[in-house]
Amino acid sequence: MLATTGHARRGGRVLHALLLSAVAILAAECPQGPGRLSRNNLAPTMDRLVAAYEDLASKRFQVIADFEDPAQATLFRLEPAGAPGDVGVTTDNAQLRTGVGSLKVRLGRAGQRLVCGSHAESQWGLPRDWSKYNLLLISVYSPRQLGGFVVEAHSGTSLAMSYQSPPLLLRSGWNLLRLDLGDMADYIDLSDVRSLEFRCDPLDSPVDIHLDDLIVVDNTCELFATPEKQPGDLYVRSVGRRLSVGAQDRFELTFSHGRIRQWFDLGTDKTRIHNLVGPGALGPLFSPASEEGRPAAEVEAAAEWLGAGTLLQTYQSLIGANPLRVVIRGEWRFTPPNQVPSEADPYHRWWYSIYRDGRVYIECSGTALGRSAAGRIAISFCCDASTGLQTRLVSPSGPDKTEAAMDDHFLLFSRPTRGQADLLVAPFKTPLSSVSGGTPDARTCGTWVMSTEEQRFVFATMIRIWPPDLDSPELAAPMVADYRHPLPLQIDVGQLIRTDPGDFDNDGFSEGRGYYVLQLDGAIAKIRIDGHRKLRFSPLFKLVDVANRDVWIYADGRQIRDAVHDEDGNLVFAVPGVISWETLLEITSRPIDAQ
Repeated sequence: MLATTGHARRGGRVLHALLLSAVAILAAECPQGPGRLSRNNLAPTMDRLVAAYEDLASKRFQVIADFEDPAQATLFRLEPAGAPGDVGVTTDNAQLRTGVGSLKVRLGRAGQRLVCGSHAESQWGLPRDWSKYNLLLISVYSPRQLGGFVVEAHSGTSLAMSYQSPPLLLRSGWNLLRLDLGDMADYIDLSDVRSLEFRCDPLDSPVDIHLDDLIVVDNTCELFATPEKQPGDLYVRSVGRRLSVGAQDRFELTFSHGRIRQWFDLGTDKTRIHNLVGPGALGPLFSPASEEGRPAAEVEAAAEWLGAGTLLQTYQSLIGANPLRVVIRGEWRFTPPNQVPSEADPYHRWWYSIYRDGRVYIECSGTALGRSAAGRIAISFCCDASTGLQTRLVSPSGPDKTEAAMDDHFLLFSRPTRGQADLLVAPFKTPLSSVSGGTPDARTCGTWVMSTEEQRFVFATMIRIWPPDLDSPELAAPMVADYRHPLPLQIDVGQLIRTDPGDFDNDGFSEGRGYYVLQLDGAIAKIRIDGHRKLRFSPLFKLVDVANRDVWIYADGRQIRDAVHDEDGNLVFAVPGVISWETLLEITSRPIDAQ
């Protein structure tokens, strides 16, 4: 039965509800202007909130403050203190869809902050336990565009643990801030939150802002899954602002702010206790390289690109999901303060193609500014050393060279225990140099230095996070050679398309997305895959221009039935198994409306 509507008044009731999520940018403008409001004809509180905020669709949330009761203002105070009327509930401006009240605050200078926390004289209580939720919603009204709006959260009796958001851009009007509690959980105890703080730096003149609808929510939602949920079946979930992509009983990757922040080995860790990435991101991580070609000391120092004062806007979205693969896009925009993000801003961009067999193809591009010298950039991959993962950088001149490795470079994070997942990373381009080492936060990393052109870089890589027991360079080398040397491929009928977005060298194989791009000759195609010279591991194909055709695919006479259409109508499929001989791939088709 649905819980009774209520708020977080001391000794009062708490509103709970379930939630449906959508991936969105960190601050979204809501065009509403100020004006005197009326409480007449308002729907019940829960109905208004659910109708106003998509994140509350399944009704599991807790209201911190909606400012429909003047007592809620006693939770808030300015430090240093301002004039007596600088903080208070008003009906002059509010989120019209949810009520008539908001908290008006005058920030007079950059060092001043608004503090939200229970104290002896407050008539309203700040809920402390946020551990059941994964997103904090805050509506903020600004009369003008402001850069550098910051939200802080503190936990513990001495407030010793703290989280600070990156600087946020407020546009003129109402802005919806969606702060991922997963980010906060890395720094504070979500079961004992004691205060929130709000400030703006820089602030060149006083400003009156309004706060409304501070809400913590659990917006976990299953975005894609197969009905059977058999081992190896792909799934996608949204949790807060994060996306979790996994294959049942095999692996799970969590994406946050466009990067892989968690990796779980579901074969040995079904409860997801051990994040094999550790603090930070898995990679690829970009940093400036010195003139000597060595990587920068801080592999995740994104601020080095443009210097202090730059606003970092992060985005990620689910592009497509089907039983064969999931596609995620992430982007960072480096924006000068008080400017609206635009396509002209420097950027870093990631395109991830996650396949159910454990292959992940990553296509990256971006702007190399700041201290990047001599046309070089350092690209790093890091894992948690405490989980037993050991880093091995393999190169033709290195100590791990094997006959099978040939001229290939790759990075292997391996664990000796049988049945545990390992990580293989193979770059498409040959790096200028490489180095491995640890970080102060107990992570083990491998770094390649790559060339850039005109302050731009592109990078493609294949990583493998499944199957387990990829423990030695000898086992990894054939998979690396398969990726780095996809040709020759004998086309008897049909042709390779060499203009795919992920095909960096225009050879018909998309290094950034993992497949050969094939076009029929009329209604058919015939391809011979040579597995004698190099083993081929479940080669992937994208068949273009077949959105309105029925297609039949055969490998050595056996039909391949697991083909799927991507978001553009192309047909994507894998030839199953390891090919160690010549395999004939035959494709026939006819128009869908043909009899």
